[in-house]
Amino acid sequence: MKILSVPSPSNDNLFINSFWDNVKQFFQDAWQKVIDYFNTDGTNLLITIFGIILLLLLTLILERITTRLIKRFGRRKDWADEVINGMAFIGRLLILVSGIGLVTTVGGLPDELGITLTAIVGASIGLSATRTIGNIISGFSVLMSRKFTLGDYVKIGNVEGVVIEVTVSHTRLQTSNDRTIIISNQEVANQEIIKYGTDEVERTYTIYPALKPEITTSQIRKIFEKTIKKYSPERVINIKYELIEVTHLARKYEVSFVFDFVEDYFTIPSEFLEDLMDEYDKAVERKKRRKQKK
Repeated sequence: MKILSVPSPSNDNLFINSFWDNVKQFFQDAWQKVIDYFNTDGTNLLITIFGIILLLLLTLILERITTRLIKRFGRRKDWADEVINGMAFIGRLLILVSGIGLVTTVGGLPDELGITLTAIVGASIGLSATRTIGNIISGFSVLMSRKFTLGDYVKIGNVEGVVIEVTVSHTRLQTSNDRTIIISNQEVANQEIIKYGTDEVERTYTIYPALKPEITTSQIRKIFEKTIKKYSPERVINIKYELIEVTHLARKYEVSFVFDFVEDYFTIPSEFLEDLMDEYDKAVERKKRRKQKK
């Protein structure tokens, strides 16, 4: 009688079968855990998800309502568009950070983690918009303090001109050579500001000519009086001058103008100084001729 031998499975086949059995068992266990979780905590999970969605919707609705209220209030108060947009941006930022904090709380995260996430999001937004926010805050400071208004002739740092625009982000000046210079309000807030006049106050401007001591003080006084008569009162309300400093090199004077119009800042002081120096040079030349005759 012939006996047939059955080949025994190899070690490789046993390993493959065992591997797939383990994979199958892993997914079966995982699926069973999911089913068990929904059977026990499914209601709480659905409530949490619904609460998070509701908070997100409320945050969006609140952001829209706040933006509309800010714009409506700003238009009622005649705020500039930049001021309204800046206020709306800050409102959105505050609502967003608050909404994220509430979502993390409802989501069941620990308080410490929720606070940390809110701080990280707020810091990220703040760092990305540091210059914008700083400029907006500086703009509000400039607008609220009323250091100057449209039409004023001012000097901001080393820039001098007529204010033609003031927004929440920048200030625009028109200089004497008809150039337009834009200065960020952060720079405006950190610079020395000299205001020469407004619509309510007389527009004043001061120059400081220095004359060499080649002629006497009385002769210089006559030159000032002669030059002033060319401008006041026809073109200038008033011109005052006084000697403020005397050295062996020069006599320094302070000359103050009171104008009718802002545009006069661009022309009259330079014209006056040119005429003054022309009269001074003529007086010096006459003195030299008299000496030569002697």
